[in-house]
Amino acid sequence: NFWVSKSKLADFMLRMGQTAEARPLYEDALAFAQRLAETSPDRAAAKRALLLSTSKLGQLEVREKNWAQARPMLEEALDRAEALAKTNPESAEGLRDISVSAAQLANVLLELGDLEAARAHYKRSLAMREALAARDATNVQAQTDLAFALELLGELEMKAKDLDAAKEYTKTSVAITGRIAAGQPENAVLQRDYI
Repeated sequence: NFWVSKSKLADFMLRMGQTAEARPLYEDALAFAQRLAETSPDRAAAKRALLLSTSKLGQLEVREKNWAQARPMLEEALDRAEALAKTNPESAEGLRDISVSAAQLANVLLELGDLEAARAHYKRSLAMREALAARDATNVQAQTDLAFALELLGELEMKAKDLDAAKEYTKTSVAITGRIAAGQPENAVLQRDYI
């Protein structure tokens, strides 16, 4: 698949720190995903490819600290995630796409100094992650995502100097991480992160 190949190569280039090489690959993947979304019989898969391509280009701008350029890309990615989720409201993948997109946008808004908008998007992300975690309390990925969303809100409230809110978010995040670590004593990474 052309889109997968281009995206994987771009991801590799980005991990190697070669953003100039990654950019045209992401742009090619985005253009291909746009054509697919217009013509493919599997519209949902094509639209998700378009969402991911838009998000990846936004994240490339984040890596370059081009916050103003990243913002519209990540706003578009969130819009695409929400539109896609409406076609299948019970999809865990759809809810997670919204949560990731909202958190990525919130990160950029925080860098741009818009704490209120960042808080709103972090809370949107948290709501999706709470819904996913509530579906299956044994799902480690969902619980980890929830703990991370709470941690991000704790950090934002620290910057906003609301220490009580920061403390509550952080305490809840640590409690979830502790439960995950207790359930996986053989997982050295979890044990290290919790300690």
